[in-house]
Amino acid sequence: MIKYITLDCEADGLNKEYNRQVFPDGNHFDPESRIWSVTFCRPDMVTRTFVSKIPYTRQLPRYYRHKNGTMMNRTLAYHNPNNVVLKNLIINDGSSHIVKEITDYTEFLIKLRDMIEECPWQIAFKGFGSHDYDVELLKVNFDRYHVAYNKDMFNKFVNINIPKSNWKATHGQTQAGHNIPNQQYMINGIIHNIEDTIELQEYLNKGNK
Repeated sequence: MIKYITLDCEADGLNKEYNRQVFPDGNHFDPESRIWSVTFCRPDMVTRTFVSKIPYTRQLPRYYRHKNGTMMNRTLAYHNPNNVVLKNLIINDGSSHIVKEITDYTEFLIKLRDMIEECPWQIAFKGFGSHDYDVELLKVNFDRYHVAYNKDMFNKFVNINIPKSNWKATHGQTQAGHNIPNQQYMINGIIHNIEDTIELQEYLNKGNK
């Protein structure tokens, strides 16, 4: 059986409803999305997660209508500077996972590049149809922050399309400001990130592709 490392990226973009208002064309991709949490999961379910907190919201090229009716042109996701990134995070199934915070964003991207380049197996991610969201996120961020990379390293990425009926919901994320402490909002996002890679790895370990 082919072995895969699974990968999932979390970024600071808007949710699907708002994002499509700002980016109505094509695949609705926000080209200035900032990655903030990335998890790699091995076939034995050992994970490594890297986090670089979101320091501020971004101005967007167009307005969108918030569900409270107001028109807005900024992203919503951010993390308070005093938020604590736990080095060992317990997720919903009771398992413990290593999380490393890298405060400098360029160093964070360099670490991601190195992890990808050194990966001995193919890297699987959960695509949205033919839309390679995670790969696009990595490429635009490497380019924007002048992180050199070998383009051939992306040849090891495999887009896995999973039927919705086969995908169970992972840990929920609540938008910032929805009556939840920002610290917990951040932790929720990291747990969601880890659980997505684990679920994809479980799917592949069953022989699916």
